[in-house]
Amino acid sequence: MTRKKPHNRIVEVKPEFESILVCHDKKLCPYIQILIQEPENIDSHNLGTLVGVFEVTNSSEDSSYIVNYLVSIIKKEYFSKPKRGPIESLEASLHKANLALSNLAEHENIDWLGNLNALIAVTEKNGLHFSQAGNASAFLLRSKIFTDISDGLSPLDREPNPLKTFVNVSSGRMEEEDKLIITTSSIFDIFSLEEIKKSALRFSKEEFVQFLRTALGSELEKAAVLVVDFSAKETPLKKIPLKKTSTQPLNAFSNDAFKHPVSKKDHNLAIAEGELQEEIKKSQAEFIDQKTGHIYIKEDHYETENYPKEPTTPYTEKVTLLLQNTSQLLLKKATLSKEMILTVARSGKRQLQKYTPKQSAANAQPASSKKAAHVITSLPPKEKTSLFQRVWPKKNTAILLSWGKNLVQVLQPLSAKLTPSLQKIKRIVLRMDYQQRLYGLLVLVLIFIVPFFVAQFLNERAAQKNTAAVPDIVETIALPLEKDKNVTRVENATSVYTTNAIINTLKLNDRLYIITAQEIIDVAKNTKSALPPSFSAPAYAQGMADLNLIFLINKNKQVLSFSPTSGNFQENAITIPATANIVAMGTYLTYLYLADSQANQIYRYPRAEGGFGEKTNWLKEDFDLASVMDFSINENVFVAKKDALTKLFRGKKEPFALETTTTPLEMFRLSIESENGNMLILDKANARAVYFDKDGQIIKQYYFPELQQAISILLDEKNNLFYFSTETELKIIPLS
Repeated sequence: MTRKKPHNRIVEVKPEFESILVCHDKKLCPYIQILIQEPENIDSHNLGTLVGVFEVTNSSEDSSYIVNYLVSIIKKEYFSKPKRGPIESLEASLHKANLALSNLAEHENIDWLGNLNALIAVTEKNGLHFSQAGNASAFLLRSKIFTDISDGLSPLDREPNPLKTFVNVSSGRMEEEDKLIITTSSIFDIFSLEEIKKSALRFSKEEFVQFLRTALGSELEKAAVLVVDFSAKETPLKKIPLKKTSTQPLNAFSNDAFKHPVSKKDHNLAIAEGELQEEIKKSQAEFIDQKTGHIYIKEDHYETENYPKEPTTPYTEKVTLLLQNTSQLLLKKATLSKEMILTVARSGKRQLQKYTPKQSAANAQPASSKKAAHVITSLPPKEKTSLFQRVWPKKNTAILLSWGKNLVQVLQPLSAKLTPSLQKIKRIVLRMDYQQRLYGLLVLVLIFIVPFFVAQFLNERAAQKNTAAVPDIVETIALPLEKDKNVTRVENATSVYTTNAIINTLKLNDRLYIITAQEIIDVAKNTKSALPPSFSAPAYAQGMADLNLIFLINKNKQVLSFSPTSGNFQENAITIPATANIVAMGTYLTYLYLADSQANQIYRYPRAEGGFGEKTNWLKEDFDLASVMDFSINENVFVAKKDALTKLFRGKKEPFALETTTTPLEMFRLSIESENGNMLILDKANARAVYFDKDGQIIKQYYFPELQQAISILLDEKNNLFYFSTETELKIIPLS
């Protein structure tokens, strides 16, 4: 007989939270708190619930706001980016908390140091992730076994360091009927572990919480306990929608009660009426002038009282006839103008014949000579031979007059034939409808007005050419990035430090460092730390803010750490494949990332004692790393190639695109601000630095010729500037 396989399906559990906060002295309440924060919107549902207990045992005034400050930072950072997973979000929030505590210590607020006890946990689906600081504890009761799951997570014998307040994260899977107890150490003043276990097994859920609340409230001045019970999550049954039928009761007080039922006949009639309205709209559109909006009626014939009905002439024939009549009218006008010119010329001839050298300039000229003066310019003689006679002899005037007479004789027979009849033009115009008259008017405008503007345009073009030919005018010089968006042309940059063989610049916990081939320079202190002789020139350098360490790697795949606090170097144990070709290096939290172009893989190394632990292959899909120029890491990994920037999240590509620039962007170096995700890209080929927001939109572009020699770039939004370095100098350019 066959055996049935056991049912191994994992049951999804649901947590139920009960908090017990005891604080009899109101002055001590700011020093202790319990956190239970569920997602506020559906986008953050996958992050689960953030819980924890916080306590500061130092009761000085400077420590009074530490708990609230820490809780607000952790909550804000944890739920700030719903796309992150619970572990990544927890690590990011702990990292932000460490930085916040470090800033407090820098401002000499250190009373809380060594007196902070906290345990932060995340419950999502069946998973539990938590981190510990100080002596706060987490206990798990499962199958009558009571375990301290936080034991050893945060060693108590190490020296207090703000950046190492929260270091390790532990994870596990919760099961049905599990009980989790997160508590401060004060609970052990009245109970032992065995007594807590027996009480949890003896009482029900509600009775156990009530037992703890009564005992702690009676015996202790200050305590915080969070009890979490995990039970099987109920699967809701799917509701089957009921079909609507005509048998449903009618509400006599609704508006529908007074509506008449619509018959099929009425429905068809409504459709037909709608179609008819559409046809009416279309027909009306045919009678509305699209340019003027006026309604007019199109007719095939034109009738007046004086003229009989005539057949309609096509538009083309009417336009042609109008042009012919217009040309005849123009010829007639030209004939009249010709006669006027001839009359003026004759009067000018008579005046020239009367002119003698003895005439004085004071003698008045006859009226006929004043008209001739507008046609032929003459100067009053001061000598026996006038200037006009020397320039324009009398024989030329006689030749011009003779030519004019001959031209008049030739054109007179033609003018009689070409002279238009005004009566005919009037009849033609009256026969035209509104649209035809409009076309005729447009033709006249084209004949008379357009040539005038064409002549004006040609004259302006000629004037521009003549102006361009003048040697005194300087030619316009095309500026780099002239057509690009939001370009600022930097006049000069402020020098910060000058040295030799600069490899990289980095900022670690708001302090600036220069990495050279032989030493590490603290710019603020102007101190130099020489690299060990056994370590060749570093190829890459990155800072790890959580540990306040700088990590260097050379071509021999040696990893060296430098502590700015002690000024000591230490060689780190790390296993890098022998065939690896490291092309980029980055850090995030306490992890080291190395890009191997040979295997097209990004290795992630966790921090361990004396170096780094075993690597994991971070990339989860194929990605070519052969042409990588640089990469930068926050919760995402941004990989910069010469012509593309790729966003990777959890080892997979994410949709992301930079706003395109008119001048193609050639990426050389990349710097990302960890606070808000804004980024600065060095385009060395085009001597610019392009400032993008977190969505890839251009904020500003900075053009500076010296950027063509830059080897590194560093964004510093806190001080509203960015750094760039050449091989010999570090300089600053403001962002504003």
